[in-house]
Amino acid sequence: MSEKINAKGGPAFSKGLSIKQNYIFSLIYKLVAVLVPVFITPYLARVLEPDGNGAISFVSSIASYFILLANLGIEGYGQRTVAMHRDDKEFLNKFVLEIFVLKIFLTIASGAIFLVLFSIVGGAKTEIYYIFAISVFFVAFDFSWLFQGLENFRILAITHVFARIAYVALVFVAVKEKQHVNVAAILWVGMTVVSYLLSFPFVVRFFKINKGEKIHPFAHLKESVVYFIPAIAVSVYTILDKTMIGVITGSDFENGYYEEADKIVRLVLTAITTLNIIMRSRISYCFARREFEQVKNYIRQTANIAFMLCFPMTFGILAVSAPFVNIYLGDAYGKSITLLRILSPLIIIIATSNILGTHYYTPFNKQRTSNKFLIVGAIVNAALNIPFIYFWQSVGAAVASVIAEFVILILYAVNANGFFEFKEFIKISWKYAVCAVIMFFVVAAAVRCLPESLLWLIAEIAAGIIVYFALLLIFRTEFLLNYLKNVFAKLKRRKH
Repeated sequence: MSEKINAKGGPAFSKGLSIKQNYIFSLIYKLVAVLVPVFITPYLARVLEPDGNGAISFVSSIASYFILLANLGIEGYGQRTVAMHRDDKEFLNKFVLEIFVLKIFLTIASGAIFLVLFSIVGGAKTEIYYIFAISVFFVAFDFSWLFQGLENFRILAITHVFARIAYVALVFVAVKEKQHVNVAAILWVGMTVVSYLLSFPFVVRFFKINKGEKIHPFAHLKESVVYFIPAIAVSVYTILDKTMIGVITGSDFENGYYEEADKIVRLVLTAITTLNIIMRSRISYCFARREFEQVKNYIRQTANIAFMLCFPMTFGILAVSAPFVNIYLGDAYGKSITLLRILSPLIIIIATSNILGTHYYTPFNKQRTSNKFLIVGAIVNAALNIPFIYFWQSVGAAVASVIAEFVILILYAVNANGFFEFKEFIKISWKYAVCAVIMFFVVAAAVRCLPESLLWLIAEIAAGIIVYFALLLIFRTEFLLNYLKNVFAKLKRRKH
């Protein structure tokens, strides 16, 4: 896992970070992006209350569609292209400049539509729509796809950490009462814009092409659209849920309950899917060199790490959801307990489908096949949302999301063409699953018997972790044992 990146001939700041270093920086980047709102959620949940949080969540979900339009699939297309050509400096310089010019045109078009549309139909939330329009207009300066393709997550991590620390400080200073919803929205959007602008100086060095050479930004439109389709499909069960809850129920409260439960699940998923993002670039590179056995080896490593984390996290959430929500969010968010329990299986389902999607379908240029499956899942989710939300509000949206994600996982697994069979996932995961189930019963029993307090909650979570990893050792889980052997071997070599 510490193999060095071959960046020979590539951009100067590509620096050959190892997978382990990139994982750490990427994990910092992703965790900070999710941890910051999670860290201040107890404060904002009590100051803005469920309907205030729900209003921001609803408008944010609407703005996300226009951000998707401004990106037009460039994140996936750009990362893959940069990963496959990262040793060709001349190609990268021209490609980065062309994509930047293309995104400027797309951003202006998308932002203009957003402003005109919601100036007319924004209603009571018009001011919040104007605030989120800023995030749409600055999408052109989002170069995360470039740094991910180069496997250089250091810059992303540093800039995002700085912007989010500033955001947290300003929230506690400026958001003091429920009427400060607009202030909270400004700070949230400002944090994103600042992180874009801080990373931009590291991108300018790519804007170098030979004198007289022409650029063709719109030549990338066709391929970008291929990646745009899955982005839309994914948005259906990550964004559309909140949009439809707001439209069908007309309740900012329901959106507030759903937003917080979904936020917790997404936080847990971040730690798991971060490795997949890093490995997507590495696997694209191996695919270009036709190193297929190495690709399979990477898939096995990633699957072991993902399953070792996702099973205990899923069953841990099921066990401690009630005291966690009550202590973390407060009594006003009681419905989020039920939503959190319903959404928790998404951790296992998305972790598995994410491995197949990022490690097989995308690197092996099967994006169009992947798109079809994502579209099917999106249709299933949207179709179920209408009756489910109508009868069960946010609970119905949660159930529909789980069903849709499971449909996508089945389609991914059945159509992997034997490259990596699903039975291998079962073989890898069964010990993690059994140990997690046993851990669940131990922790659930403790939750029932012990009083509800922060200290006891921490003790219950700590006990669950200890029980789980002790069981993995008792079951002699091969991946964990090999990892521990390598760690001890390195420690011995350092001593000598």
